[in-house]
Amino acid sequence: MKEKLKRLFYFYQKVFWYIGMANSEARKPLFLTNEILLLLTFLTVRGIKVGILETIIVYIVIMGLLFVGGKLYLMTGAPKYMARISNEQNPQFMEILERLKRIEKKIENKN
Repeated sequence: MKEKLKRLFYFYQKVFWYIGMANSEARKPLFLTNEILLLLTFLTVRGIKVGILETIIVYIVIMGLLFVGGKLYLMTGAPKYMARISNEQNPQFMEILERLKRIEKKIENKN
């Protein structure tokens, strides 16, 4: 009985993990929707009429700018340093990395 419950719980977790992944992928193009709606509301209250076509064009331009900004950020190598800083905060992970380096040196010395 206990084994069946474990398998059922695992299945439950797996199903909701897939649902979460699908939900996350579906929301990616819409992640600025709230901000754009707030901006449109603000502009409308100020008396500036903005059409759907202009809104879509501005949304696409913003997404393009964010893409270019993200690409430039990756080209600087900053994420690598951020990951290194995060890893240094975890002593167990750093110990594993040190062990791997020692194993690699032993393998290189044998060759």
